Amino acid sequence: MFTYWDCDYLLPQPCDVAIIGGGFTGMSAALTIKRFRPRWHVVVFESEAMGTMASSRNAGFLCLGSPTELVSNIQNYGVPVVEELLRWKIMGASLLLHYLKKTISIYHKSVGYEIFSTDFPEPDRLNDQLVVLNGMLRAAGGPAQYFTKMQKAPGGWSPAVENPSWVRMAWEGQIHPAAAVARLRLQFQNLGGIISTHHPVTSLEPDSSGVLLHTASGYIRSRQVLVASNAFAAKLLPKLPVEAHRAQVLITNPLGKMPFRGNVHFREGYMYSRDVGQRLLIGGGRFLDFAGEKTDRVGTTDRIQDYLIEQLSTLTGMRSDELPVADRWSGIMGFTPGRLHPIMEIREQGMVAVAAGMNGMGTALGPYMGKKAAEMLIQEREGRAIHLPQLGFFPGSLKSSRVLSKKKSKEEKGLE
Repeated sequence: MFTYWDCDYLLPQPCDVAIIGGGFTGMSAALTIKRFRPRWHVVVFESEAMGTMASSRNAGFLCLGSPTELVSNIQNYGVPVVEELLRWKIMGASLLLHYLKKTISIYHKSVGYEIFSTDFPEPDRLNDQLVVLNGMLRAAGGPAQYFTKMQKAPGGWSPAVENPSWVRMAWEGQIHPAAAVARLRLQFQNLGGIISTHHPVTSLEPDSSGVLLHTASGYIRSRQVLVASNAFAAKLLPKLPVEAHRAQVLITNPLGKMPFRGNVHFREGYMYSRDVGQRLLIGGGRFLDFAGEKTDRVGTTDRIQDYLIEQLSTLTGMRSDELPVADRWSGIMGFTPGRLHPIMEIREQGMVAVAAGMNGMGTALGPYMGKKAAEMLIQEREGRAIHLPQLGFFPGSLKSSRVLSKKKSKEEKGLE
């Protein structure tokens, strides 16, 4: 149960906003509220260590999507939906980079490639689409020429595939996910925010004066609540259309010579690989067993892990015995069946907000969704429309969001 000290210092009641989920979405919301409403008492609840299910267990890619993935999304959902999502991902990545600035050990600027061959999706159908995709990215605030068809292998890379060809993405980021979450946590605590771990919230009970959060240790009252637990949001909101899906990853021991540097995508975004120092990481393969990977339990399977090694051998041109595995793990992602956008909504007369179902794009998308959720809660609490300024700017873009708006908002002036 909660002690006197918990209630007196950590959990004075009622708190202004309780945020359930301490990953990129939840921490971005928490930072936004504490930055623009510093007097509000904000508590983040995380069941275990910070961001245990997706944010700190992913492959460490900060990207906008590969060409074949974006083309597939356009075919399924249409240009307007994909363009809007690109804009959100650009703003989310910009915001995360703002929080991670001057942290070389956490964020590394890199490039991305999508590889094609007879064993992978053919590139011919992308030739006309690259112009369209570059135009969409420019319209969304991205670089002027993001996708480029390459005529030869980058850096002498020799994958064991027939007639390989590539599309280059001008910028992609590599992050250390656990360190990035810890960085956001520290910034939030430095602003006076509270983090409660090992007290998982089991249910929500809205009433006329706020929301009761039930835990195994007792209950906490909050004026407002944000559910930002992504794949696990439906456990608190049973009718929420979010499903848990597992993504498996492995990483090698340090290699003597690196076959490639950068982020590599193939099979319409279902497969991905990158360098981590002198190691190689590879993840994906859900399509081998969609039913089995539709789970909220972490773990690995021989079938997918063997496939990851096989694909890494193909990518590198190295034998599998030359790729000793150092570690294997998985993370749990939240998907919204039948739609590409995450769920962002307000409930219970403005007392409960939801930001969940990032569809495998939480590193880039989550920070922006968290900011928008914070904005929604502040608007509901204060009964007026507000627009909080966008922080940061996307690498390679011509203007930051501050430059795009010459006049500072009242929210920005209040920080000076």
